[in-house]
Amino acid sequence: MKRLTNEQLNAIRERAESAAEGPWKVGKRSPNGLENVGCKGLLIAQVCRYDDAELNRNTAEFIAHAREDVPKLLEYITELKTEIIRLSEAEDLLSEAHDVMNDVHLYDTDLYREISRYFYGEDDE
Repeated sequence: MKRLTNEQLNAIRERAESAAEGPWKVGKRSPNGLENVGCKGLLIAQVCRYDDAELNRNTAEFIAHAREDVPKLLEYITELKTEIIRLSEAEDLLSEAHDVMNDVHLYDTDLYREISRYFYGEDDE
């Protein structure tokens, strides 16, 4: 799966923010077999596949939970992106430290070997 672009994430966020307020709930099954999803005073969706009541209910639950799940996932993605930036900066600092150790000929230290393994694999460079 490809990573979502910032444009795609922003579009998802805009859709989530402009949707009806939650929480959304699965209501009572209507007499004609429809699973109703809604919130106070608003029917959000009706799910019906006449040959599979369990699938109807599961799909309705998915829709109902999307109101809370999507914003939580977007927030988690934001946190992960921030962590990726922080780790990238830390890796840059580690690379600089490795270079300094290399410049002052600290090849025979455990720390140098550990940093080298991090960047180059099991064998030293």
